[in-house]
Order: sequence, then C-alpha cells, then structure tokens
Amino acid sequence: LGMALGTAADEARPPPWASLRHARLYLGPAARSADDAHALLAGLLRQFRQGVGLGREEGRTKREGVSRWPEGQVLRALREADAPGIPWEHPPDPAMVQIAKRQPELLSMPRAAFGLPIVFGFIDRMDKEASSTLNADSQRGDRFASPLRLRPLRCQKGFASLVILYPNRPTGVCVVMNARGAQRKEISLGIKRRHPPATRAAVATWLDRADGDAAEAFVLYLQGQRFIEATRRGR
Repeated sequence: LGMALGTAADEARPPPWASLRHARLYLGPAARSADDAHALLAGLLRQFRQGVGLGREEGRTKREGVSRWPEGQVLRALREADAPGIPWEHPPDPAMVQIAKRQPELLSMPRAAFGLPIVFGFIDRMDKEASSTLNADSQRGDRFASPLRLRPLRCQKGFASLVILYPNRPTGVCVVMNARGAQRKEISLGIKRRHPPATRAAVATWLDRADGDAAEAFVLYLQGQRFIEATRRGR
C-alpha cells in the first residue's frame, strides 16, 4: 500500500492504544463494489466465530449446533461452581467445574480478543442460569475496542477487502452473571494459552497455531482464504 508502518524499535514498544504504526494489513480478493467487499469480510468473520463446521457443530434439528468455542462451557462451569445442582439442559463438564472451583485462572475466554463487551444469552430455559456479560477488566473500564478493522478499499479497478490487525488485546475479562445472587467474577483471559479447556477440534487447531490469540488465529485463517499480508515496515 506504500505505507511504512514503523521501525523494528518502534514495533517492540506498541502503545496501549490502536496505532497504524504497529498494525498489520491484509488484502483479500477483489470485489465489484464496497458492499460486496464488506459482505465477504463480515461473512468470513461470522464463519470463523460461529459457522457450522468451524465455529460450531452442525445442529441435529432446526436449532443451531453447539459452539466449538469454550466460553459457553466455561460460563456454565462457573455458575455450577457457585450454585451446585442446577438442572442444566447442557450440563457442564464435571472436570471444568472443578477447575472453576480450584483454579479459575486456567479458564479462558478467547473470543474476548475480538473486543468487549460480549453478551452471552443462552436459549434453553435452565441454561439461562449461565447468561452473562463479558466486560474488560475493571481497572480500564468495561469496554475494549476490537483490534480488527474490516474495510472495503477503493482501488483503481474496483474494490479490495482490507483487514487491519492492531496488536492490542484485553488484559483480563470480568464475568458479570445475570442470575440472581451470582457473584461478579474476574478471570484471566488466557490470551497466550494454547488449546484452552473446553475448546473443540477446529477452533482448538487455529488457537494452537496462534498461541491462544483468537484475533491472530483469524488472520491466519484469512491467509487460507486468498488474503495476503500487505504491511511494509519502515527502516
């Protein structure tokens, strides 16, 4: 793109705010219009986060299948640890409940890397006991902007799909449960934790390749969808 994005020394010291100097740029396939480019980008992110066969299992009925990401299982385990004996529609893994009781710092909410807050609302009546909001750690406020920017890029002939990845990630997650009497919990995001507990097949593979960083895993996924890195570093 003809844009120098900083020196090696600058790269080692990214500021705590979003800065193009420390970002990485990725260009995807050409599109006829800005709408087409945007639809491609949004579709790829949706597929990675919750698409059947990648982000979730195939449903057996008209309902969606179970997520392959760990957050739902983690939230049910945290709630069960606080209030044992809930008649869950989808019971949490007993091993996860023990981790929630004894070593909650081992738990991980990898999709927090896409930005916070995230609202988790469970459909099944008893699973609603685990409905929660994930906020950024309380020291920096509840919100954390996504490190991803998905943009149509006007070119000489048509449009390209542009993805910008900033290096900033949340330092922690505060779990606020909606159930009456539930405790406010702060747990570690585990941004560098490979294969966090309760993560299934395809998602676990991508997280392992990215050292547990879901945003980094997404751009690795993009490179398998005809995206190339277009960052040019200054000297």
